[in-house]
Amino acid sequence: MSSIKKNVFAMTFNKLGGVAVGGINNLLVAKFVGLVAVGCYSNYLLVVNTLRTVFIQLFTPITASVGNFVALKTQEESYQCYRNILFVNAYLAIEVTVCLATLINPFISVFWGDQYVFSNLMTLAIVLNFYVDRMRQASQMFIDVSGLFWQIKWRSACEALLTVALALIFLLYFDMGLMGVLLGTLFVNVFVNLWWEAYVVYKNLFRYSLLSFLILQMVYFFILGLCYIIIMFIISNFSNDIMGLILKTFIAFVVSNLIMILLTAKTKEFKYFKNIIFNLIRKKS
Repeated sequence: MSSIKKNVFAMTFNKLGGVAVGGINNLLVAKFVGLVAVGCYSNYLLVVNTLRTVFIQLFTPITASVGNFVALKTQEESYQCYRNILFVNAYLAIEVTVCLATLINPFISVFWGDQYVFSNLMTLAIVLNFYVDRMRQASQMFIDVSGLFWQIKWRSACEALLTVALALIFLLYFDMGLMGVLLGTLFVNVFVNLWWEAYVVYKNLFRYSLLSFLILQMVYFFILGLCYIIIMFIISNFSNDIMGLILKTFIAFVVSNLIMILLTAKTKEFKYFKNIIFNLIRKKS
């Protein structure tokens, strides 16, 4: 099989696998979870999927430029480019995830009613799935621009099989309902998708150890947790009306940005993008 045919086959297999997982999850939820929970879940999915689409669109315009950069630059320069994109990816993912985790329940309460609001634990499971899925963006971009589809071909099959197996175990043996489906998806996202995609990029493109990536992920997750705890503490006594939601949104946005800036200001990646922003401001002024 020629290289082009192999990559086309692998890319198609990879994309179909992702679609299949989403479809299987929807079938499992419809089959084993009550109609009330399905109705509530659809409200959360509407918000989460809208933000996911916006998130993807933010990175789409730079994909071609990244591909040119990787093709023309050295391995070290490509690696630093990956680190820079991963930083922006993490910054936005943390920002959006924290706002989702702290605001989605008040938002649904205001616009749909308290009867459609999940517990904080269920909400966290939904939001963490969004976070881990979005933290895969940088690796997925570099797989696409470098044509590493053949190297990642078995990931989708493993993802689909494990997602179904874990969801059925949580549903049938532990009777966890919707939480079981969410936990199965979260487990596969963390322990299969996130590291596997990064491993393919690090091994085939950078020739670096995956340890640095895993350490970065732990640092970013720590920042996410810190932001969530602090913001939830601040907004816990605010009312769940329109004005309260506006105040909570302002606090979540400002506090999460302040924490991110304070904890990452000395990193090479933050300084790089700070210079880009300042240069853009100078050109427009």
